[in-house]
Amino acid sequence: MLLQAAAQASLDIHTDAIEQIHTDALGDAEAVSALRLQGEKLCWLRHSRLLTPDGATISFNTVVAPRAHDPRLDAAMNDPAQPLGFALSRSGFATVRRLYDVGRARWPADPGRLCAFKAYTMQGPEGAVVFVHEKYSPDWFSAALDAPAG
Repeated sequence: MLLQAAAQASLDIHTDAIEQIHTDALGDAEAVSALRLQGEKLCWLRHSRLLTPDGATISFNTVVAPRAHDPRLDAAMNDPAQPLGFALSRSGFATVRRLYDVGRARWPADPGRLCAFKAYTMQGPEGAVVFVHEKYSPDWFSAALDAPAG
């Protein structure tokens, strides 16, 4: 919703990959720590982009969730046509987002440019059930340290 407000338009999702992978092969220490994953637990790993109506990428998103936590979560993670938050909300799976980290990173579409990022968990009744890492297009959101707020 916030990205749609910034773009002043509806955003489309383009899902680049959805896979199931064991925790020990995930290669994402932040997600493993935030979700308290151990051993060879099977996880969803989803890579997607949110696009403006003219096709510009406004964010790159990496999402990790343990598999088989809840059938609604599994269905949402495996749905390439909907952003995860919308899919979970429509299914009745209530979550609350908790900020995990913010900062600057390399923009995946052009590693020579810095972008702003936000990482957060989506909390269900039993704690963290999803880890999301969003990288925001430097064409839309400045990653400069001296950028004005707002």
